[in-house]
Amino acid sequence: MATTTQSSTFAKTYCNFSEVYIRSNETNQAEVAEKLQGCVRDSNFIHVGVSGMQNYDFIARLRPQYAMLIDINEATCLFHSLIKEAILSSENVNEFIEYITKKLSQSDFQISEAHIRAFQEKKDFWLQDDNFQYIREMFQRGDIKIQNVNIADERTSEMLESYCEEKRAQVGSIYISNVADWLIDNLDELFSMETNIQKLKGKRDEMIVIYSDGTLRLHENNLEHHPIVQKISCLARDSFTLYTEIRKHFMTTGALTRRSQMKELTL
Repeated sequence: MATTTQSSTFAKTYCNFSEVYIRSNETNQAEVAEKLQGCVRDSNFIHVGVSGMQNYDFIARLRPQYAMLIDINEATCLFHSLIKEAILSSENVNEFIEYITKKLSQSDFQISEAHIRAFQEKKDFWLQDDNFQYIREMFQRGDIKIQNVNIADERTSEMLESYCEEKRAQVGSIYISNVADWLIDNLDELFSMETNIQKLKGKRDEMIVIYSDGTLRLHENNLEHHPIVQKISCLARDSFTLYTEIRKHFMTTGALTRRSQMKELTL
């Protein structure tokens, strides 16, 4: 089952079944997935991902040794736990679809008929037989973990670093979805998330970071490459100066006082 951890100011964990985004409506995800499949890397790495099922496609294409699925919403973690239950109770994709369709129809999750049909029509890459078996074997070995935590919390970073040490592996890919959108009115949390991502990169030459707009980029060890920072062209040499410049920008322009204004500053 998912583990619940209390988080920081913005992000106390909560349970909202209406905010479980089972399928992604984010742009360019198909193109990103294809690029992921072409990435050459050693298999001994960890995939970390927030939000819903697109993580299974990422896992199927990247083939990590381990995965950690995290989210602030307990209901999302409960959904992952239901997926895990269905996978481990099924020998093949057809059995899984039958099992999960029945379970979802009896659950509190507010799943649309279109999403149910998407399962039944096997539209997702990970529902191909070979990919499904790869993920099933990961669950059988206990190599996919589910945690109800906030990616912007320092304790989450410590938990992930501990998991890396336990597995003697490093994070090679991370999917952060649109977490920055939710943190845009709390820069302390936003930069905490960025700091956590940098910590996870560790000594790797590169780490794939997947953003909510479908952007796929190799993460480098400086804050200038954060998508929000790139957009407002604050090219400070250190994080403190950058933090100060962004604060000044927000206070001067009044930008980002509402989430509806987010499009101005995202890629």
